[in-house]
Amino acid sequence: MASSLEHFINSTTQKLDPIEVYNEVIAIPDLSPDEQLKACSWFIENEKQFLMLKTIPTERKKGMVLMFISPKA
Repeated sequence: MASSLEHFINSTTQKLDPIEVYNEVIAIPDLSPDEQLKACSWFIENEKQFLMLKTIPTERKKGMVLMFISPKA
């Protein structure tokens, strides 16, 4: 039973490459080093949003990152 659950989790969960996430995030203009690290941490845990980040135009990426990493009001 545990083996089949582990297989299911592994087959339905992609493993993001931290280097890929880092390279994508640091290419976004005007993010501070702290914002870059927060964004990397956040996107590694949220793969669907990372895939979206990769597809949107560069000029919209900073806004998307800040929306996700900013403290909620």
